[in-house]
Amino acid sequence: MGEADCWRIQRSTNAPLLAGTMLIEITLAAIALFGHAVLWVGVSNRLHAMPLKRSHIKAISTLSNLGMLAVPIVFVWWINRERPHPGEWRLVVERNPTALFYALLCIGMAAVHVPRWLYVRFIVLRDAAAHGRRLFVLDVTRRLGRHPTRGIQFALGRLAPFNQVMRIEFTEKEVPLSHLPLTLEGLRIAHLSDLHLSGRVEPEFYREVIREVEALEPDLVLLTGDICDTARCLSWIAEILSPLQPRYGKFYILGNHDQRLNNIPELRATVAAAGFVNLGGKVHQLEIDGASVLLAGNELPWFGPAPSNEDLPARSSARGLFKILLSHSPDQARWACRQGFELMLCGHTHGGQIRFPLVGPVVCPSWYGVRYSAGLFLERSMAVHVSRGVSGLFPVRWNCMPEVAMLVLRRR
Repeated sequence: MGEADCWRIQRSTNAPLLAGTMLIEITLAAIALFGHAVLWVGVSNRLHAMPLKRSHIKAISTLSNLGMLAVPIVFVWWINRERPHPGEWRLVVERNPTALFYALLCIGMAAVHVPRWLYVRFIVLRDAAAHGRRLFVLDVTRRLGRHPTRGIQFALGRLAPFNQVMRIEFTEKEVPLSHLPLTLEGLRIAHLSDLHLSGRVEPEFYREVIREVEALEPDLVLLTGDICDTARCLSWIAEILSPLQPRYGKFYILGNHDQRLNNIPELRATVAAAGFVNLGGKVHQLEIDGASVLLAGNELPWFGPAPSNEDLPARSSARGLFKILLSHSPDQARWACRQGFELMLCGHTHGGQIRFPLVGPVVCPSWYGVRYSAGLFLERSMAVHVSRGVSGLFPVRWNCMPEVAMLVLRRR
């Protein structure tokens, strides 16, 4: 009797055990694959939250994406080459310390991330989305009778089914605040973010959006960065943003994409010419119906520094002072909380850009991952509103419309 015949007899005798072993190995492989995706997506999300040069981010992102795709393929090829018989994948991995370490790392990532993801996805993000109501959806393509875009990327994006990139959701969100002065009850703040004037989306798109914002008659307009991506669109800014005439003024900060312009002072001067007050690293105090409102801007980690402690009186020493922070990224939430802000407005995340059924957002450029992807988050002493943004450079949005939010302040 040959060796092959002996293997057939042994395999037949141990068939239930072999099947059980293979089932365990397949289960562990699926868990490890999920942990592998968590690891590499997490690296990519946090990479885009860092103040790196654009060229460095693109290079590392490319390597990260290749790694996420290539590692499982190489892993499966290597195991199938090394394993002596079906059902012995585990033995092959155990004999290689590097493979064993990475497999255990991925399984550990999955074990830690699944409970956290379930909490964020079905509790935190559900609550964050529950505070608003839709006013209307502006379909710019339908209104203009054409797609106001240029370039091959957006031309291809138009072919994507259910693409929402030209449909802007206008929402109204009541923000309950514990320390809101009585006279600020009902104050209406239009929160704009991530305009991304790049030339890929034509100025007619922005004119229609701003026309609708002005029709809502906000008391304040606050713009939280990523205004312009290229110098050739600087001339658009005054024409697009000047029609906004809120009762108590309009204020702005810059974001990471604004770094792409070589002349930042020129950008700030152009936005100022449109009537916006610069809050980058600064504070500005308003008197509204007898209440003091302190507006501040934190442009870290891309521009700095943040407003100094001397300019930001603590809540306990400034009775009656209501403090609002503009920050491009939600990553400044802990700093804002330490400084005693009652309301923080930010963008940068685009809501994840694509939200998968059940899974929700996956890609989100933040140290918190998808924790602050979009919506109104009521923390212990501070409310945080993260906008999905008005536009962007990526030509596809699914289940994640661009947004203009009207925030209505309420006493809690």
